[in-house]
Amino acid sequence: MKMGVNVDKLIEKKKKAIQKRRKGLQKVINLAKVILAKTQKGSGLEFLTNKDGVIGSLRTLSESVPQGPVTLRSLGLEKLDFHSLILDFSAVNFIDTVGTKMLKNIFVEFHEVEVKVYIANCSSLVLRQLEISDFFNDNITQAAIFASIHDAVSFISNGPSSESSSLSEVTAI
Repeated sequence: MKMGVNVDKLIEKKKKAIQKRRKGLQKVINLAKVILAKTQKGSGLEFLTNKDGVIGSLRTLSESVPQGPVTLRSLGLEKLDFHSLILDFSAVNFIDTVGTKMLKNIFVEFHEVEVKVYIANCSSLVLRQLEISDFFNDNITQAAIFASIHDAVSFISNGPSSESSSLSEVTAI
């Protein structure tokens, strides 16, 4: 499947940015430990100084570590040009365990880069095979299955979790 988007590369960038964030947080923790060790009463937590002046400010350092949920934007990474992906299963008559695992990987990988995946035109046989193979779980529910591409696009455009009503941001495969 060639889309012009390297999801693996974006996931790798996200992992590196998360690691960088963790290192920044560890710096804050280490600085706090040094300050607490230098101040016996626990006061003076604002600045750690040496003979040349201020080495670092705990408040400034802690503000440099972003808080809140980890998103591509909060990590300084660019979001993809689309927020939803619709897989047209009208030509799919059968899916085996390997196909189910690959489909699950698609859902997981695109979820990592903040793209929701939907399936449209899925036959009852394929749906039954997905159910039997334990494809659905807490993250991948049957709410991602639609009778038609039109239904999926309508849901994405009008749904409560939709970030934009622009149909140009919806990609159908």
